[in-house]
Amino acid sequence: MTQLDLSALAGTKGLITYIFKSATLGDCANGGISSRCDQVTIVGVVDGRNPGRPTVHRLADDSQVFAPAEDRPAVVLFARARYGRILVPATPDLLSRWMAGGTYVAAHDSRLSNLWGGYHALPLHDRTEH
Repeated sequence: MTQLDLSALAGTKGLITYIFKSATLGDCANGGISSRCDQVTIVGVVDGRNPGRPTVHRLADDSQVFAPAEDRPAVVLFARARYGRILVPATPDLLSRWMAGGTYVAAHDSRLSNLWGGYHALPLHDRTEH
């Protein structure tokens, strides 16, 4: 499994966002973050558009507001080479472990729209089958 050095994000704060999921489908995250939480804290960005050399970045200073907590764990915005941007748990194995669980993340904060290029929800890839 590919490991990513997330030391640049150690102790960082971020922005709180809200998890949206279908009441009809129930929990499709197989024990992922969205199966136990209604919020996540975005603490950084992983630029994976160059798959051989992903880079990790903190959020801008004005976006480092809230510390992650048990009820709103840390996630990162992962900009992929294909298929756009997603949110994934901030774990060293984020490049290979996570898949979509049917949930989306959004918030009304304009700093987020600047971060991901518009006012829309992004998929949360918090499902694992390991």
